[in-house]
Amino acid sequence: MQNTWKDLEKFISESPLGVALKVFAATGLTWLVDNIGDFGWPPVLIAAIPPAIVVLVDWLNGEDTRFGRNSNG
Repeated sequence: MQNTWKDLEKFISESPLGVALKVFAATGLTWLVDNIGDFGWPPVLIAAIPPAIVVLVDWLNGEDTRFGRNSNG
């Protein structure tokens, strides 16, 4: 069985493990950018970036029925 991009989209929108991995990846990316770049961003901005990334991924996800690209809402 070959996995497709659609399978990944479905996994990160419907599976509890997929959602946890999406949040972990967004938080890790934020930590990486802040610590390697040492931009000196305020803590409130650092705390706001991971949820914003998760919402953006959900919005771009065609398999997310809540508010993804192909949602009814």
